[in-house]
Amino acid sequence: MSTDWNVSRVLCPCDFSPSSRAALGMATSIARRFGAELIVVHVIEPLLFPVEYGLVTAPPFDLEEQAAGNARRELDALLAKSGQGLRSARAEVLFGLPWQQILECQQRTEADLVVIGTHGHTGLKHLLLGSTAERVVRHATVPVLTVKGCDKGAQDGS
Repeated sequence: MSTDWNVSRVLCPCDFSPSSRAALGMATSIARRFGAELIVVHVIEPLLFPVEYGLVTAPPFDLEEQAAGNARRELDALLAKSGQGLRSARAEVLFGLPWQQILECQQRTEADLVVIGTHGHTGLKHLLLGSTAERVVRHATVPVLTVKGCDKGAQDGS
């Protein structure tokens, strides 16, 4: 088995939190070093509204369209700031469960590496919220680099 490892595409999920910005800084650095394409993805979860007998998915009003537009502008601004000097960089906005969409995007784009921020929730908060990063690590078929969030400012790859 060869010990050489080549990275041609790096996938970095971004929810605009400090930990995802730190992950973007790391992903950008790795992409630069390997001459790889950087793919930054933001996933918009379906909106749920309480009704008398449970929760229902919100009707597709302009809310999803507005959220997608806002996310696209934010991703474009992040890439303009941190994507200089990269062979190629692009952003995608997806809809669904974040961990599933991240894994599907990795397979579709044939990314060799996923770089994802982790919020570091523990205890009850972790139990209730779950962990997107943990699910991605568990189910990914490629290496996943987790980047712990930072409290003092976010890295942006510049």
